[in-house]
Amino acid sequence: MGTGHANFHNVPTVKKITPIQKRSVSTSEAQKPYPPEFGSLHTIASAARRVGPDMPSGVLPRLRCSSRAAASLIETLVAMLLIAVFLTSQYAATSRVWAVLRASLESNAANRVVNGRAEQIRASTWDQITSAAYFQATILSVPADAAGELGTLSETIDVTAYPPPAVNPQALQITRDNDSAVATTVAAGDGTMISQSGVRINLTARWTAKGGKARTRQMTMIFTNGGISGRH
Repeated sequence: MGTGHANFHNVPTVKKITPIQKRSVSTSEAQKPYPPEFGSLHTIASAARRVGPDMPSGVLPRLRCSSRAAASLIETLVAMLLIAVFLTSQYAATSRVWAVLRASLESNAANRVVNGRAEQIRASTWDQITSAAYFQATILSVPADAAGELGTLSETIDVTAYPPPAVNPQALQITRDNDSAVATTVAAGDGTMISQSGVRINLTARWTAKGGKARTRQMTMIFTNGGISGRH
């Protein structure tokens, strides 16, 4: 029979597990080179700080979202800049096209003005085209065709002897202002124009184009006592 005492000789001894103690790293150890595949010490330390065991679980996703938002904002700003440049260039090109179109329409209207006056003068007699009173009371008493399409239009008719004689008679000059619809005799001559063998008539239309630029269109006609000698 047993004595009642347990035999503990064959029970294995349980060793006490000592927790790993943190130790500080000396300066010399910190300066030891790391293998190239692990990167620089600064990179490893930064990564350890960013993704360390003490970092909250939601910080890293927030950092990634912030990086994506910053990249999206930059891309949006660049896209807006490109759109602004494109719209500005389109506006400049459109403005230029409209300016050219407007100038072409104004030139066409000016041609209609001087051609209309030329047709009126062709239908006149020699006595009439050598009289300033006739131009003021008849030719320039009514507005020209397409006069309303030209801003601040003024018309001028100049009559001189052609070819110039030894004793040149005084020229005739009559003007019309389209805004006031008034024809004015600037120079009535000395009454000897009718005795000349021929006259030169200059038809001039002056107007202000869009943008304030002054423009001029002119036609010259040469008449002899027997009819029209030429025109240019």
